[in-house]
Amino acid sequence: SVNIYPNPTSGNVTIELNETATNVAIYNMVGKLVRSQSISAGLNTVEMNGLTAGVYFLRIYNDNKIIGTAKVVRQ
Repeated sequence: SVNIYPNPTSGNVTIELNETATNVAIYNMVGKLVRSQSISAGLNTVEMNGLTAGVYFLRIYNDNKIIGTAKVVRQ
C-alpha cells in the first residue's frame, strides 16, 4: 500500500511504501510530466517546492508497471 502525507502540502511530501518501487512521476492537471524521481520501499521524500499551487497526480512505478496513484494538492 501507499501512504502520502501531508496532503495538502506547501513543500515536500513523504511517500511511505510497503512494496518495491523504482520511481515516482508527478503530473499536472493536463497530464504533463512536471517531475520524476527515483524512490524505493520505505520512506521517501519528494520535493514539490518550485511547483505552482494546484492539484498534481503522482504515479508510483516498479519498473514500467504502475503500482500506485495519488492526488496531491500543492498550496
